[in-house]
Amino acid sequence: MARVLVADDEPDIRRIIGIFLRRVGHEIVEADDGMSAMALMEELRPDAAVVDVVMPGMTGIELTRTIRSLPHLAPTPIIML
Repeated sequence: MARVLVADDEPDIRRIIGIFLRRVGHEIVEADDGMSAMALMEELRPDAAVVDVVMPGMTGIELTRTIRSLPHLAPTPIIML
């Protein structure tokens, strides 16, 4: 089982992605904006992330660049929506 961060400002998108990932046994952590997602990345260090490109506060692109700049988080696989 992997812990996956799902970051999207649309609750329905988070819910749908979460349903599919839980069905295959993954634990889901949700964030509704880029800043919250980054805080969860630091706190929980998920195994992977699914990130929306357009989010308030910090875009998915900015979030990904920040993650890639940090040696302890850089290897995290990220799927961008």
